[in-house]
Amino acid sequence: VEEVAREGAQTFTLLRFSQAGRPIRGTQPDFLQETVDRDFPQRLQARLAELKPSQSAAGPLAAMEAAVHLLGQAEGERRIVYVVSDFRARQWDDPGPIGKLLLDWNAAGVKVRLIGCVESARPNLVIRQLSPGPGTRAAGVPLFMEVTVENFSPAPVKDVPVLIEADGLAQPAVNIAQIPPHRAVKERFPVRFATAGQHRITARLDADAVLADNFRYAVVDFAASVPVLLIDGDPEAKDARYLSAVFAPGGPTNTGISPRIETPRYLTSLSSPAAGEGQGGRGLDSFRAIYLLNVDRLEKSAVAALEQYAAAGGGVGFFLGERWQGPFINDELYRGGKGLFPLPVVRPAELFVDYLQKAPDMAVTDHPIFHVLAGERNSFLPLVIVRRYFSVPKDWRPEADPGVTVIARLRNGAPLAAERRFGRGRVVAFLTTAAPEWNNWARENPSFVVSMLEMQSYLCARPAAEVPRLVGAPLEVKLDPGQYEPQVRFTTPKEDTSPTATVEAGPTAGGQLEALLANTDTSGIYQARLTLKSGKEETRSWAVNVDADEGDLR
Repeated sequence: VEEVAREGAQTFTLLRFSQAGRPIRGTQPDFLQETVDRDFPQRLQARLAELKPSQSAAGPLAAMEAAVHLLGQAEGERRIVYVVSDFRARQWDDPGPIGKLLLDWNAAGVKVRLIGCVESARPNLVIRQLSPGPGTRAAGVPLFMEVTVENFSPAPVKDVPVLIEADGLAQPAVNIAQIPPHRAVKERFPVRFATAGQHRITARLDADAVLADNFRYAVVDFAASVPVLLIDGDPEAKDARYLSAVFAPGGPTNTGISPRIETPRYLTSLSSPAAGEGQGGRGLDSFRAIYLLNVDRLEKSAVAALEQYAAAGGGVGFFLGERWQGPFINDELYRGGKGLFPLPVVRPAELFVDYLQKAPDMAVTDHPIFHVLAGERNSFLPLVIVRRYFSVPKDWRPEADPGVTVIARLRNGAPLAAERRFGRGRVVAFLTTAAPEWNNWARENPSFVVSMLEMQSYLCARPAAEVPRLVGAPLEVKLDPGQYEPQVRFTTPKEDTSPTATVEAGPTAGGQLEALLANTDTSGIYQARLTLKSGKEETRSWAVNVDADEGDLR
């Protein structure tokens, strides 16, 4: 204020910007053009007192570009631009477009005053991420959430409590022993919900330099159960029955997994146009994972359906056995590295007993499927005996197939299990049986149960489905016009008890209806209340969070 008065300016323009970099116009006529007179300092201070910091990640560039249009090419005017900022290192150390704009102003005779609004950076903790970890998301089944806290300061911090709420109810706090300077630490904590549907999880830190980034929100959808398809080529379905016993053991143990055992003909029926599902196997999308066990062959339409399923994010698991044929695997499933199967095979081979070698038959890596079993912590894997497996070509190497990783080997060095990404999905193949036919793994060895449950979690994980939404980004709701009314009532974190905005959904090019909530300037849980044609109401929820990088105050 004193600086403006000393310059002897006659008019003063105040620009303020929303989270999307758009100028906010004043409601009073004199807001954009203030006359600098005796009362100007008091009026400006009153204006500034009305301003409140947003939770957005808006940088200085948008405001400075808007000022260019206000400056224009006026002749005979003395023009001064005041940039009031904390001058973050990540924006100003390599200013790029900002630097060019300042040079352009200088060339045009515009004076620039850089007004620093902080004396020095302050230490700050940020919750960078809150998301579900691997596991089955089903009602009544515990799930581990993962919370990541970052330390934006030059010194380590110790004993950091993270307060947790689930559906508004306080949970045991998570304590992080130490976070090194400019590093992030991830911790896990369990949540469990008795009912299916969307549930809200909140993580919170104690107050520090910046309040907004001490909160992180998540919405996780829990199903009543997770359907899994087991395709077994053996009429007795031996392999499928062993996997099914792991996934649905019965009694008081609830894994949340609902296995369905079918023959290969089922895949063909789902991928057939006559089945009413159309081409491409869209009927498979109702399953969170598909296992193929001891199958002799599949129709081409079934293979295509499986590939489309995996490419869209589905998980596929293979267990080999006597019925599998090497030429079919290589020609139809592997296809020179372009198909589902991770590696080429030759034929079934024997792993002969070596009485002189003390190495276990099965050696695993620190892959998510075996993470809890790897190393010396586990005493059950050395008890696994593998008698028979499918061999691979002697000259095959994993590096020959990009994206393929051997995750378990036999004591002779031959691959026993491999994985690969296929589109957005995951594929894991074991070159032996699931049932204790070629091995004894499933016979009274707890590591089989643990590994199969971890494999199911790994195949079900769909990271692409976790869409982070940041403050300022609009929320889009798409509706089937045959099922929903076009009115969408939005509830924001500011008013979490009653709808604050009703939006009329409009038609899209794809024949759907779309409603848009543009104003998401506050972090928290947003909801949309929908009305079905039947009159029933439905609620959808989203977590909107601040940009964690804004917590870096250097």
